[in-house]
Amino acid sequence: MKYGLATITVDSLPRGPALQVVAAAGFEWVELSCRPGHLDDWRSDPGGLRRDLEARGLRASSVHTPVAGWHNSAVGRETRLASVRAVCESLRWARDVGAGTAIVHPNAPNFEDNPDDYGVARALSAGSLAAIAEAAGRLGLRLAVENMPMVGPRRLPGVRVAEILDMIEGLGEHVGVCLDAGHSNCSGVRAAEEAAAAGRRLFTLHLQDNDGSADQHMVPGRGTVDWAALLRTLEEGGFAGASVFEVSPGAGGPEATLAALSDVRRSWGR
Repeated sequence: MKYGLATITVDSLPRGPALQVVAAAGFEWVELSCRPGHLDDWRSDPGGLRRDLEARGLRASSVHTPVAGWHNSAVGRETRLASVRAVCESLRWARDVGAGTAIVHPNAPNFEDNPDDYGVARALSAGSLAAIAEAAGRLGLRLAVENMPMVGPRRLPGVRVAEILDMIEGLGEHVGVCLDAGHSNCSGVRAAEEAAAAGRRLFTLHLQDNDGSADQHMVPGRGTVDWAALLRTLEEGGFAGASVFEVSPGAGGPEATLAALSDVRRSWGR
């Protein structure tokens, strides 16, 4: 596996210092956040960030599409179309920064603009994903649909990998799954079983931990995810995609978190 870092870990730092500490921690791949202002608002000049990454021996493996693109099952047509447009705009940033994969949320399970009816939510999510998948294909990108955490009483399609596979059926070989181990864990699902369910459609991973009560984005090993089982499943399945640590900076700041993640990589023998 190739290990990468989601740049949310260094969100508090300007671009230069952020890339410096990421490279110093031994990472070669990054997944870029599309938050406004992130890394000196790299979205305004993706080619410039690509050059800055290359200068430090880094490459973008993926781009995480923005919060504005999470409303893909919104009942309101204009809200839903605006969400799809926001995702498609970020696909162009991904292409220009040299990333091969875009991570997309099928919907926003904790937002009030979602319907209560599961069937309606599934149909609207699938329709939005079809439009996004077509745009990704035209740009030569892979699209990885991320499993969602269970948040509150509302359960929308996309919590389980099987639901994602159902929604992306027929959209093309460039469309697959981003398995977030922490999302599975706080939804009461074993990440190893979800990885096995994804099979060859597993494009990339988000590695983050929690205690099962919430989506906490902790360093792996500090929560209750069964990492030994997940790593064993990935090895048995021959997974060769990007494994991205998607961890919030702790009280010690980005440098301390990066040091902890480096320790995790070593303890996993990679």
